Amino acid sequence: MRVPTQVRRRLTRLRSRRSRQREAPTVLQSSVLFRYDACLRLGGLGAAQDDVTALTGLSPTRAHRKGDLIGFRGKVRKEDLWLFESPLGELASHDEHLQWLWNQIEPHQEQFRKLVQQAAWADVCLGCLSESAYPVLSVQPESLKIVHELKLGLSFNFTVV
Repeated sequence: MRVPTQVRRRLTRLRSRRSRQREAPTVLQSSVLFRYDACLRLGGLGAAQDDVTALTGLSPTRAHRKGDLIGFRGKVRKEDLWLFESPLGELASHDEHLQWLWNQIEPHQEQFRKLVQQAAWADVCLGCLSESAYPVLSVQPESLKIVHELKLGLSFNFTVV
């Protein structure tokens, strides 16, 4: 019987994950049920992507250009992305991540408003890695100031492990 490639890859990843879990503690073995992160994303800026760091002095956590290669198989990126991630770590709450992002962005809010208008899309993405199938995503109204002031979208990335 032939095992499909996709199934073989999943089994390989599962074996690798189990091996890593035996070697070192992981999220699955922790007592913390929820781990959070947050980032500001600007997509489709084109040539204006270079202006973000020049205007604000803030360097992206990750950035790529439309047409950049993905891996070595010849696939190319379909759009530009400028991503600025909170470095507070997974144990910080969404409120703490959002406040950190706003503290960095606020001195440059006028420049970011212009960049958001130039972007094809812009949002704040809230992430949650959890051992529970039931997400707990709560944010205080004052933490959403970055979303309100810059007129950003809000995205959620919820992953169950």
